[in-house]
Amino acid sequence: MSGTTGTENQTLGRGEIHFATFKPGTCTPDGFRYLGNTPEFNLSVNTETLPHYKMDRGTKIKDKSVTLQTDHAGTFTCDNIDLENLALFFQGESSTIAQGAAAGVTETLEGITLGRSYQIGESDTLPMGAKSVTVTAAADGTDATALVEGTDYTVDSARGVITFLEGATNITTGEDCDLTYDLAAVSYDRTISGNDQIEGAIRYLAYNAEGDDIDYRMAHVRVSPNGDLALKGDDWMTTPFNVEILKPTGREAIYMNGQPYTV
Repeated sequence: MSGTTGTENQTLGRGEIHFATFKPGTCTPDGFRYLGNTPEFNLSVNTETLPHYKMDRGTKIKDKSVTLQTDHAGTFTCDNIDLENLALFFQGESSTIAQGAAAGVTETLEGITLGRSYQIGESDTLPMGAKSVTVTAAADGTDATALVEGTDYTVDSARGVITFLEGATNITTGEDCDLTYDLAAVSYDRTISGNDQIEGAIRYLAYNAEGDDIDYRMAHVRVSPNGDLALKGDDWMTTPFNVEILKPTGREAIYMNGQPYTV
């Protein structure tokens, strides 16, 4: 509020959502992170009441109503599709993977099919395989005939994917391929899906296009996915979320502050 009375505050809402997960074993925020652009953020309050009616004569008349339950909740969408926000959406975790440099790594791709692609360096710990791969040699596993890049295969070096061409002349479908390759020292970010219950706090900072800026603080929330992540389409990709707002011990569920002013 501006500190004046008798004025109206028609508002065209804009603002930023900042989210902090709790430090392990506590309800203390571990630093707030700006989620990026959020086209929508909605809050709702739902109450359940138990009415009482006088029913001794004629039409029953409600003479009392007791609130049994109050639920605070919210929804928001975010179009900042980074790996940390995807970790929120898939209820998992994000991390940075460091790949060390290596030379002369060998691997056999068994029973290849022409026209198909294969991930180099795939394992249970690296299901998306090696990155920044330079294939130094490829050979038919039956008679050690050398394969020719561009004639028998192509390589997406950054992703570590080898594709065997339909018209390959030095290898046929069903044969093994013996690979030798080098790895560059690189790092990349990775998110893995999970089923974690993600709890933390939300700080909403208002920067309204019209109207007074009123900031919101939700001290204990649970964030969960709410709908589809459209990997392809003609609209901007967004991640939709539900927010369950809880009342922590010693605090209320939602706080709303106006901006400071001088009396």
